[in-house]
Amino acid sequence: MKIDSKTTLRKEVRQRIESLSEPTKKKHSQKICQHLENSVFFKNHPTLLTYSALPNEPNLLALFHQLSSQQVFCFPRVIGEHLEIRQVNDAVALVPGYANIREPSAELCPLFPQQDLQVILLPGLAFDPSNGARLGKGKGFYDRLLDDLITNPASAVITIGVCFSCQLDQVPEEEHDQRVDVIVTEKDIFTPRSSLALDRQ
Repeated sequence: MKIDSKTTLRKEVRQRIESLSEPTKKKHSQKICQHLENSVFFKNHPTLLTYSALPNEPNLLALFHQLSSQQVFCFPRVIGEHLEIRQVNDAVALVPGYANIREPSAELCPLFPQQDLQVILLPGLAFDPSNGARLGKGKGFYDRLLDDLITNPASAVITIGVCFSCQLDQVPEEEHDQRVDVIVTEKDIFTPRSSLALDRQ
């Protein structure tokens, strides 16, 4: 697999996302939140890691506002080349951090043991519905987190890729890339690795 194939796909998918209007992205994000809230993977696992969306990503903040009193929500905080997991109870505790992305305040949000996460909602530039392959932005933050969890016998996390349907594609992979168990778009829920996810319920 050549690196330039990933570069080409990243460029193509970014162009597809840029073609979506802001009202369309907002509408799609709302549908994605509905799918997540109603999914068996989400309902049966009250402890999850979500993310603060960039302009080109599905915004899941409505899910946090609606369910934070019923479920434990965590957000990632970039520390060097790794992600630190912190529990967030109020959106005001999310402050600008790495690349101006809203992250949990170290003063207001306690650390959360990553092995206790039950569900991880992952953004990405592209996802492959046939096998769960994920194409990130190239920094490897989530790949390193998932690698740590997969090698930890105390972890039984379910990974859910979140994207707009225009981001679905055949994704080239390298050895260090981590696949997701489930993919959720505004149109559908794909379970390319459902047997693994179901084993963890």
